[in-house]
Amino acid sequence: MIRELCYEITKYRLLSDSMKEAYLESVAELNELLASVEGFVKREVFFREEDGHWVEVIAWSGAEEARKAEEMLMAHPICKKGFACIDMATVTLEHYRKVSEAACPAAAQQ
Repeated sequence: MIRELCYEITKYRLLSDSMKEAYLESVAELNELLASVEGFVKREVFFREEDGHWVEVIAWSGAEEARKAEEMLMAHPICKKGFACIDMATVTLEHYRKVSEAACPAAAQQ
């Protein structure tokens, strides 16, 4: 049986636009840390300039791995550095499983 990935989707805003550079530094540091976390598959971070909204999508090997990683990461100094830049009142964090996917064949050949 193939195990389904668990997708953690987090949306938020920073406390101030002036924190963007410091926040991006913490994003890079967390990317390095995640590579050593059990169950981590992939992380993508998106930013919408028009309104300052951020979205992160992290793929985990399963829901249990996502839960365990969240417990560990919430207390980690690298995460705390990033949290210091985030307006925590704007944070939503949810877990999903993928039910469909499509891709352009021409794009896959590039």
